[in-house]
Amino acid sequence: MIPGEAAPNPEAIHKWSAREMYQFCVRNNIPEVWAYLWENWYCQERWKLWARSPCPDKVPVLTTTMIAESHFQKIKHDFLHYFNHPRLDLLVHIISQRMLQQYYVDLHTFLEETGRYSKGNLSWRPDFKRKWRTLEKVPQSEPFNPKYKPDALTWTCTCPSMRYSQFLICKHLIQHVRPVPPKFFLGVKRH
Repeated sequence: MIPGEAAPNPEAIHKWSAREMYQFCVRNNIPEVWAYLWENWYCQERWKLWARSPCPDKVPVLTTTMIAESHFQKIKHDFLHYFNHPRLDLLVHIISQRMLQQYYVDLHTFLEETGRYSKGNLSWRPDFKRKWRTLEKVPQSEPFNPKYKPDALTWTCTCPSMRYSQFLICKHLIQHVRPVPPKFFLGVKRH
């Protein structure tokens, strides 16, 4: 899709794309924008999350449009809530001065060992714990219905409630595994 500019392999496409954006930032004398773009979009770890070239055999979980919309929604919510149509220079200033500082503060907080579970305060975890604890107490019909086939190793169940669950849990799976300690809910991750 990029004839003559890059070899048709993921590494060359990444190198070509990053070089093109870098040259644009150098031509326009905006090194802070390049720093932001490299840290959040073009470094190897982030590139794998949104670019299609590293994933030839599968569709990426996140699409570029979703990431861009989510990122701009954060900018609008946190920094631009008083501006309906912000000018480009204001937007660049907010990204390069205020938003990057917030990222550095968040990174420092995340990497610093405080001895508390401050890293685990995600907004969805209390709802997940409440739902899990509720489903632990729900009585199952006896005898066990074999058509649901819960499998804790693959975390699948064919019951209707699993299909509509926000967290992909159901009473069959939760009661199929041993009881979990409270510490489990501080480190559980979504996939």
